[in-house]
Amino acid sequence: MKKIHFPLFLLLLLISPLTVKSQRQDAVQFVPADSVVAWGGGEADWRGMATALFPDVTEKTFVPASSAKKLLKHWTKQTRPALGVLGMNAATADGRVEADAALADEAAQLFVATGRADGFEAMERAVHGRLLQLVQPSAGRSYATRLAAQTLTTATGRVYAVDDEGLWVNLFLNNTARMQAAGTQVVVDQLTAMPYDGRVKIRLSGLRHGGYPLTVRVRVPMWAAGLDDVSLWDGWLRSPALPYVVYVNGREWFDAKIERGYVVIRRKWNSGDEVLFDLPVQPRWVDLPGENHSKALRRGPLFYALPVEASVSVFDEEVEMEEVLGETGLPEIRLRDKVGRIHQASPVFLTDGDGVFHFE
Repeated sequence: MKKIHFPLFLLLLLISPLTVKSQRQDAVQFVPADSVVAWGGGEADWRGMATALFPDVTEKTFVPASSAKKLLKHWTKQTRPALGVLGMNAATADGRVEADAALADEAAQLFVATGRADGFEAMERAVHGRLLQLVQPSAGRSYATRLAAQTLTTATGRVYAVDDEGLWVNLFLNNTARMQAAGTQVVVDQLTAMPYDGRVKIRLSGLRHGGYPLTVRVRVPMWAAGLDDVSLWDGWLRSPALPYVVYVNGREWFDAKIERGYVVIRRKWNSGDEVLFDLPVQPRWVDLPGENHSKALRRGPLFYALPVEASVSVFDEEVEMEEVLGETGLPEIRLRDKVGRIHQASPVFLTDGDGVFHFE
């Protein structure tokens, strides 16, 4: 009997990691876009902007990856290196939007299969770049705009996820969402002016009784740690450092741990409890891969651009930047080029520029 049981025991040891991974895929679920109500309008309401152009657009059904190993290899070797300032790089305009849509799907699959946050880092860049650009009120109706609208609606359904331990906050959007996490109903209010202001407050309410144990995981944006180069993401995930302070009910949360790119807060929660943090959104220059004399201008999660007619302007490395409110009431960045002309850069989705600044 012992000779029979020992090989079976070894077989169970080999199979068990695969079983755990499969159970994880079934346990983690996204909160549907219909359950997430965004407040503020405009770029703060991705789904609202999408349905304003295409009222019949719906959230795409999530399909988990068949192989986590193949997915991670494709992500690190192909998808992530093709990420640009506005989203995914491709040869044609339609191809770029198709690549952005595929990126959103892959980011969600990566999260469910591995619990990693870097997929949402890339998705955030695509949302605030080309996708929001394509669903502006002035946008026409085309194949590209419809695909962008569906992808933004689907992204609203990726803001939160739940499992049998608690909830995950993947993307930052001013909203209220109802969900069932760890066996209880909970209402999550995310109070923020992101992407224009870095303060994020997450309030839990609707709990049936006080002192309910929940694990709350909140994504740490890699851009907040200055990790604009995608080749640095894996190293940070292995050895992360929190670049800002997290507060729970007004007190610094000293027990903050980071797992796979998420701040993990394990405690008993009461209705009205809050998590608060300030993400750094100061404007800064970002090196572009393979470019010696060009940079991108970033402020928080947003990349900025000049109007296309000013895109040939050349700047000095020591150029001063000043934040101002533009005509739309949104933060813009004023800077002077080498010949003394003053320019005002806007979030890239509000311009026809490419987000590339030239230097000497």
